[in-house]
Amino acid sequence: MCPEIRIGALIDKTPRGLAQFAEELGAWALHASKRCVMRELVADAHQRGLKVFVYTVNEPKEIATMRMLGVDGVFSDFPERVIA
Repeated sequence: MCPEIRIGALIDKTPRGLAQFAEELGAWALHASKRCVMRELVADAHQRGLKVFVYTVNEPKEIATMRMLGVDGVFSDFPERVIA
């Protein structure tokens, strides 16, 4: 109805076709639980032109892992940890 509003497809399990469903929905981003994020999912989403944002990433080790995986951003209760 409003194409200027970006859609984020929310997942808590790795989908069978990786990010295909989000692309088919016309989503702008994939919002994934940290439990299901893996390099293949991030790469597939990026190949489809989707951003990847992960929730809820609070611990420094988790933040470092998400950076290594190449996600575009994280949802965190401690944004100062992510900025540092």
